[in-house]
Amino acid sequence: MRTPFSCHRDSLGKRCLFVILPRMSMLLRFRPRTLQSIVRFAKRCSHDEVKLCYRENTYHDEKADRMFIYCSTFLWMWISYHFINNYDMLLGHSVHPDRKTFTDSELGVADVNI
Repeated sequence: MRTPFSCHRDSLGKRCLFVILPRMSMLLRFRPRTLQSIVRFAKRCSHDEVKLCYRENTYHDEKADRMFIYCSTFLWMWISYHFINNYDMLLGHSVHPDRKTFTDSELGVADVNI
């Protein structure tokens, strides 16, 4: 009687514990190149420095970081101020004028008193 852990020969004639293991190793050899480079890059990094990225990180200087903070602060301040005080401009809904304030000449209606 065969147990799942007994040694036997697979279709290639190799002696192994499981038939699945050699087939999985064959599949892992034919990975796409991008996956291989990501795995290779992740293996090169030490455990102290955790970075899993496809490309190299770009490190900005302190001046660029400060400029980004100032610009983003100004942008969100402008959006917040206008949402509170002038939301009609941002949403595109303007107040409709009263119909009774228009005169006949503004509406293009001819004079009735002829």
